[in-house]
Amino acid sequence: SFLDAYYLNLDNQTNAFRGRFRSGRQNVNTVGGRYFGRGDNGFVWDMEGMFQFGSRADQSIFAQAASTYVGWNFKDAPLNPTVWVGHDY
Repeated sequence: SFLDAYYLNLDNQTNAFRGRFRSGRQNVNTVGGRYFGRGDNGFVWDMEGMFQFGSRADQSIFAQAASTYVGWNFKDAPLNPTVWVGHDY
């Protein structure tokens, strides 16, 4: 199994973004993590969560997302197929 953690920043200094009342700059920060892996028996999983904050023109940004997937890898079958079931929020 593996664990990833990340931070992304988008800082656009042009006044190209429209808000409710005026145009302005955009600065968006995203912080998240992902946990994924594969068991010896063929069971696979992938889970990720993140939140986002910042501003766009005269509006503040706060958002969140999550995804959870589980599946089964048929490693001995032709073409090595994997079947997934999941949910995105």
